[in-house]
Amino acid sequence: MKKNIVIYLIIAVVSISIVSNVYAKEQYYEIKEYNTRISLSSDYAVIIKNNDNSSIYDKLDLDEGEIENYMNALNAYLLATTPDLKKNIIITRKQDDGSERYYNMSELEDSIVESLADGYSQGFNTKDYSIEKANSITYVRLKYDLVSMQDEHLYYLKYKTIYNGYDYTIYIQKYSPITSDDEEELKGVIKTFKIEKIENPNPETKGYRTPIWIAILSGILITFLPIYKAKRNNRNKTTNNSKNNTEELIELPKCQSCGGDVRSDSKECPNCGALFVEENPDNIDDIDGIEENTESSEKVEETMEEQDDMFKCDNCGALVKESDTKCPNCGESFEDDEEEKSKTNMDQKYSDLNKLKKLLDDKIITKAEFDKEKKKILRD
Repeated sequence: MKKNIVIYLIIAVVSISIVSNVYAKEQYYEIKEYNTRISLSSDYAVIIKNNDNSSIYDKLDLDEGEIENYMNALNAYLLATTPDLKKNIIITRKQDDGSERYYNMSELEDSIVESLADGYSQGFNTKDYSIEKANSITYVRLKYDLVSMQDEHLYYLKYKTIYNGYDYTIYIQKYSPITSDDEEELKGVIKTFKIEKIENPNPETKGYRTPIWIAILSGILITFLPIYKAKRNNRNKTTNNSKNNTEELIELPKCQSCGGDVRSDSKECPNCGALFVEENPDNIDDIDGIEENTESSEKVEETMEEQDDMFKCDNCGALVKESDTKCPNCGESFEDDEEEKSKTNMDQKYSDLNKLKKLLDDKIITKAEFDKEKKKILRD
């Protein structure tokens, strides 16, 4: 008799130990805000929306703002991640016209469920899908992989359902292919997932009255629209960043007279009034025997005539019209005496030659045109 009691005690201790180890490896979560309950492995660090997750952020060195934005973009309310951040289990919930119409996938006719599953598979571009049940809830199981906007190859195993008018998705996201162990793990998680049932307030909107083609289209839209929205937001963000970076890199050209900023298409400096002459890449320098270009020569004479009536301000160096009594750039007043108004013939020729040399350096005139105008200046 004593021997039997000892044996029973040993069996009881072993059983309790086994059960304790099993439960020690599982963590139970009840998210009342979303009327759901689930058990997950204690190997995961679990972040629940609207909860105090600061200890997890500190432990894994995560940016709280980035994680919250990421979960909001996915409509996720639970994110469980491994310590190396290479594997996630995510639960999302969202509501749209399709989920409100079908309300509870478990109560739909099989043909409607199959049509929704076909729509989901087309939206995710995968043929690896099936219809499964757990805890009286009907799911569409999908397996696929894709390359993200950040060129990361991600692998997915998803269970989707519609319940209480919401679209629920429970899935594994990895940076490596989904294995059979991942399949079994997510099946185990699905078996623990429970949703408090709420009766449909509008039973006349049940999905079995919806034509099959609308069910397929709804499945595609429910799947595709969030993906399109996320890609569009990412693209807009990238475009805005590129635009901002481009604007930062643009540097306006400088006026050679006063050093002020000018637009690239300006013909006159808004600061000092200096005139700009467009470069002509068709002109060729240092070629002997070139024929005279009458049109170019007329442009040279016109440009020089425009600048003949201007002189530099002694105070700021800006070009000023001969008729001005003060500098439009710095306000300096000019003396109106004979000595200041008249320049010597040699100074005028020197100024004209400098202007002519600049036109040659800028390749606006040819060497032959330069020589011709130079002789004319020295002869006058």
